[in-house]
Amino acid sequence: MDHTKKDTFAAFVNVHKGDKFWVDGHHEYSQDSPTLFRFNTSEEKKRVQEVAQNYLDYWGFEAVELVIFEAKSRHSINLKKRTSAEIESARQKQLAEAAKLRDEYQAAENEKAESIEEAPLKKKRGRKPKAAATIST
Repeated sequence: MDHTKKDTFAAFVNVHKGDKFWVDGHHEYSQDSPTLFRFNTSEEKKRVQEVAQNYLDYWGFEAVELVIFEAKSRHSINLKKRTSAEIESARQKQLAEAAKLRDEYQAAENEKAESIEEAPLKKKRGRKPKAAATIST
């Protein structure tokens, strides 16, 4: 049975002090992705409206925007499982790229540190302690 035939979904946007954030489950300030609700039947549409009203009533949202997503087309991507040698070579390539970036960053930091002169030491404020001001027991 194909459980992916639904093609219309709803998501919520939290409008907070002029900024907009996705509502992702229990995280109302998500910047990455929203939680999707089915939005095909009248029951599902009523449920989405109830959820939006609950966000306004109980979560303290200033405003909620409803975003409707429709799946227009589907594309299959045919990938094959890689062998362990291919996985290891891809991992080594990623490690080499990371090392290169790390070296470039370190070189830039070294140049930056060399260009900054040491700040002169500030004079200590206050008077000097007296030589005989030690506590003896």
